[in-house]
Amino acid sequence: MLSDAPKPPQVKEVEGEAAGQPMLTDAPKPPQVNVTEGEGAEQPMLSDAPKPPTVKEMEEEVGDQPILCDAPKPPAVKAMEEEVEGQPILCDAPKPPTVKEMEGDGAMQPMLSDAPKPPQVNVTEGEGAEHPRLSDAPKPPQVNVTEGEGAEQPLLINEDPNPAVKVTERGVQLKFFLQLVEQGDVDGEWTIQEVVERFVRPKTAATKGCLFDVIPETYTGLPRFFVSHTWSRRLKDLLALLLSRFVEKEEHDTLLWLDIVAINQHPYEDKGCLLQDDVASLASVVQATEQALFCLDEQCVVLIRMCVVLTRIWCLYEVWQTFLAKGVSGLMVLMPNVDMKELTKVFETFDVMQAQATQAEDKERILQQITESMGSIEVNLQLKAALVNSAKYEAKHTNKTGAELSVILDKGGGLCKAMGQYTEAEPMYQQALEGRKRVLGADHPDTLSSVNNLATCISVQGRYHEAEALYQQAMEGRKCVLGADHPDTLKSVNNLATCTSGQGRYQEAEAMYQQALEGRMRVLGADHPDTLTTVNNLAICNSDQGRYQEAEAMYQQALEGRMRVLGADHPDTISSLGNLADTLNSVTGLANCINDQGRYQEAEAMYQQALEVMKRVSGADHPHTICSVDYLAGCMYAQGRFQEAEAMYQQALEGRMRVLGADHPDTLNSVTGLANCINDQGRYQEAEAMYQQALEGMKRVSGADHPHTISSVDYLAGCMYEQGRFQEAEAMYQQALEGRMRVLGADHPDTLNSVTGLANCINDQGRYQEAEAMYQQALEVMKRVSGADHPHTISSVDYLAGCMYEQGRFQEAEAMYQQALEGRMRVLGADHPDTLNSVTGLANCINDQGRYQEAEAMYQQALEVMKRVSGADHPHTISSVDYLAGCMYEQGRFQEAEAMYQQALEGRMRVLGADHPDTLNSVTGLANCINDQGRYQEAEAMYQQALEGRKRVLGADHPDTISSVFNVAGCINEQGRNQEAEAMYQQALEERKRVLGADHLDTGDAMYNLAECIESQGQRSKEAQALIMSAAEIYLRVYGPKHDETTDALSRAGAD
Repeated sequence: MLSDAPKPPQVKEVEGEAAGQPMLTDAPKPPQVNVTEGEGAEQPMLSDAPKPPTVKEMEEEVGDQPILCDAPKPPAVKAMEEEVEGQPILCDAPKPPTVKEMEGDGAMQPMLSDAPKPPQVNVTEGEGAEHPRLSDAPKPPQVNVTEGEGAEQPLLINEDPNPAVKVTERGVQLKFFLQLVEQGDVDGEWTIQEVVERFVRPKTAATKGCLFDVIPETYTGLPRFFVSHTWSRRLKDLLALLLSRFVEKEEHDTLLWLDIVAINQHPYEDKGCLLQDDVASLASVVQATEQALFCLDEQCVVLIRMCVVLTRIWCLYEVWQTFLAKGVSGLMVLMPNVDMKELTKVFETFDVMQAQATQAEDKERILQQITESMGSIEVNLQLKAALVNSAKYEAKHTNKTGAELSVILDKGGGLCKAMGQYTEAEPMYQQALEGRKRVLGADHPDTLSSVNNLATCISVQGRYHEAEALYQQAMEGRKCVLGADHPDTLKSVNNLATCTSGQGRYQEAEAMYQQALEGRMRVLGADHPDTLTTVNNLAICNSDQGRYQEAEAMYQQALEGRMRVLGADHPDTISSLGNLADTLNSVTGLANCINDQGRYQEAEAMYQQALEVMKRVSGADHPHTICSVDYLAGCMYAQGRFQEAEAMYQQALEGRMRVLGADHPDTLNSVTGLANCINDQGRYQEAEAMYQQALEGMKRVSGADHPHTISSVDYLAGCMYEQGRFQEAEAMYQQALEGRMRVLGADHPDTLNSVTGLANCINDQGRYQEAEAMYQQALEVMKRVSGADHPHTISSVDYLAGCMYEQGRFQEAEAMYQQALEGRMRVLGADHPDTLNSVTGLANCINDQGRYQEAEAMYQQALEVMKRVSGADHPHTISSVDYLAGCMYEQGRFQEAEAMYQQALEGRMRVLGADHPDTLNSVTGLANCINDQGRYQEAEAMYQQALEGRKRVLGADHPDTISSVFNVAGCINEQGRNQEAEAMYQQALEERKRVLGADHLDTGDAMYNLAECIESQGQRSKEAQALIMSAAEIYLRVYGPKHDETTDALSRAGAD
């Protein structure tokens, strides 16, 4: 049967630095799960069509609200860990300012606006326009520039300029600028623009040259560092930023290259074309220096909201030149005072292709050069890597202590986690926590915020027990310090509930969500965004328990509340981007719930709605948009539209590769999702290679014991199982089960899924008693943990029924199938795909008892509903046609059966392709029907076609391929070519012994048919009788003494 499409999770909101990871569920074939912010993962159904996961929204401790996708978002950490439930950014950058004088602000200018254009890039007027002072911007620490009391002040400006030095060699010591401020030649409150106008130009008025020409040689030399900065920044702020990098006094002799010193700042009309050479040398300057210092501070971050700094094309030109010359290590971003929440927005939304420019031709020409060299995607990734590396460097080398150090460590940890570098983030969070404990005390609110952030980082690594203890600690501390009804305490309740849900303890989680909801209703009101967040989380918890109608009502409540309070797409809402994230998250959550109920067309429309809004607001490459693509792919996959789904999964994968990088957990989850889609199209070798790729990446990034890594093992096991490599698959299923037992515990839904997956593999090897015991174990635990009416529990009943059916215990199996059908009718409704699967399972059991008319009526019922719900071309619908054909065939209505088999074959050829295993099954079914009408040559050609196809797709040792050998032998034997037939029967018997074992039922069937072939030749009766007796012993052991197969074989063998 077609498994339900794995869909990206919906985020459950949890407070803290990016939420914990969703659990990966996968029995019988695990669904795709994307690494997301939400703790408390979704569990797929344990039915023949495992359900895709939903991920929960997690409330950020200090900053961003949950996002719509599985991509973990960067943290938003402020100094002193202010507890604000901030909003995630859904767009690449807010709109640029409309005030004319702000144009070009923040761009790192190689020259003034009136300078000539360089030969390579057309620099136009306005890029370096004058910038207003930002008097309300937060001020960095005062720069202490005193060189020593009473020290003789050196001469700072030469009377005899020397303009002969090349622009690439115009380095000036940091202490030169410090002394300018100390001696009063320059006011530290001036912006860089004002420094140029009030100091640089007057001092060089006589020569119309650059400032470097008149600086004494004692301060100059070959530059070691290229400094990239904005002209709106005050000089004192720039110096403070540089001093954060060059901490020791002896480092003040470091030679720097700054544009205001090295580039002529006079209008180009007075200098002819000389400045063109200076600007053209910009790339050479970057290449000649050791490292580029990219200055980003609090004032700079204020401007991020107006699309400047990291979004200006000239700024990015310098970044690109650095990467070309030095790689990632060549760029250091100085950002000690940057607000983490603002930096997070830049990190999430940065895209060089969306850069702003005063003149369109500047952007066009620079982007063309970038595209032709390393490409915009690589620039995006390298800049993000440089931000992370810079944060690590700052955390390691800063001279800050106490609370200030904790803020820096939180920033480093947050950026590492945003890049999926969880093991590097954790020690930073741990150090920040220890520092706050030491300085502020264990019960200080900021310390408790650090506890929460560390818990979230540990949770995202799948260490849920450790995370739960920390969440519990944060909650108890806040209750004691702030009170039970404080909003921060209620956030901790929400987070602990999410962590509990992630461990499959849904009833406990539901009680805690209810507590958080009641508290927020009382304290904040019904329409507060935090209250609506808890409503959304409670909806997901209900959905996880299979209570879809309750869940849908709560999703609808959350969506309507967010639409009413925040708006759907109003410009003011979009400018407050987290609000839009919440609204779209509710749309996606509701779509997930509708999708889980099999209402795929409704769900698809909602996924499409969310995707279109995300594209318009955030751009195609935003992680949230990519996640919406992934959701839509999953919905198409669930409808059996594999080619469309594959294209969209590929689009999501390529987007994550481009935005997050190949080793990010979300990218690896996209690899898995695409592999699932390919696997279900029967392209097993391609799928296996991708599962293996995801597994190796997960091991490398997250470790062998991370739940996602264990799920990758489970996926790979499923692919091997599909190929009939049962022993390899069993070993992998066993490995996954042991890992989940160790990490998640015996009662976790994912662990029970592993029990079911392993049982399936054992069952298909004919070890029915072992399999039945495992199915029974899973069913009992599911009843205890989730209740008798949970969809997973009902699926466990269905699995157990199937195992009994395989053993020929038809009456017991029928009773279990009936129980599963009634449960699904009650919980999911008559039209749900899982309910229709139960109708088919029960019909199979009735059919094999010879009650053909009852069975046919049920097959017809399933077919009609499948047509109405899923369409005539859905793989499930085509399978229903095939089942009905089989029932007609059993009744000897060969012509009707042949027409139905032909219809099923044509449908599968059209939808799945000629080589899909299901298509080859239809070839075999049609061949059987033709063979029994005595058209042996036609049948033989079709059996041979199926055999060749299965060899090509599944391999010579797959059980289905061996069955094709058996079918060809039977057809040849019917034509009287007994010796050929005997050779092929013998081949099939030997292969079944090797692949399935000597005691498998299929091996017994091969013995029986070989014996009949030998008997038909009128010789070797003893040999034939011995084979029949061996078959009878297998039937006796598996079916018992009263089964028809057993009694017939014993009678033929002459035994009592």
